[in-house]
Amino acid sequence: MSDKKRTKISKSVKTKLRQSTLFEPEIKVTKCAQCGYEWIKTIKKSVTLHNMHHDDFLNGLTLPKPNYNTLINHGNCVDTFKVGGSRLALYMCKSNNPVITKIVDSMMKTLNKVWLNSMGASTSWRKRPDESPVFLLVEKSPTDKLSRVIGITTTDPPPKQQAYIKGYCMELETANISSKEELKLSIGISRIYVCPKYRRHHLAMAMLDAVLCHSLYGVKLNQWQIGFSQPSGAGTLLLKKWYNNSKHIPVYHEVDN
Repeated sequence: MSDKKRTKISKSVKTKLRQSTLFEPEIKVTKCAQCGYEWIKTIKKSVTLHNMHHDDFLNGLTLPKPNYNTLINHGNCVDTFKVGGSRLALYMCKSNNPVITKIVDSMMKTLNKVWLNSMGASTSWRKRPDESPVFLLVEKSPTDKLSRVIGITTTDPPPKQQAYIKGYCMELETANISSKEELKLSIGISRIYVCPKYRRHHLAMAMLDAVLCHSLYGVKLNQWQIGFSQPSGAGTLLLKKWYNNSKHIPVYHEVDN
């Protein structure tokens, strides 16, 4: 066979090869318009986590009966309410019990997801529980099987070896802080929160009233003896009503005691 024929045959049987490529499908992250949680619809675990967060965010943190029993045994019920067909109770607690600590910690994690700036929240409620009461608003289960924590208020005591928290006057409209006058605050409000389902029923104001009446044993504080660490836009509207349309509110610089 001639060299020309051999070359022609080899060219005719030569296979064209292509470079194979590996690629990952585009992962679409969905942000829930109601609870703000970001999740991936195609991943089962992500869907489950979103559903859990969504339910807790809208309706409150689920509280199994053993945890509820611990709460009522170690907490002090300071007020009760009826909202629609729900029975609510407000408990003042001290986080020196592991179950109470776990409940408060879970509520604070919900806050962290809702308000990113609350990641730096004070942990006085954990470190100094006897001086930093926590107020938990609880929906009682009609069947006594499953209750929910639907609101929380955490407090700050004065720094160690000091009698007061140094406070300042903040103008509500401008958020400007006056450095001219220092306030002597007996206690600080670090965080206050009510889940969406139970808002617009004056429950946050009820928790603030409870701080005045019950945070210090045997003493009823006035509104200018407590301060607020990081009032948000919604929080500012709440405080304006609570302070009877005052143009100023007391605030303080939050330090993790």
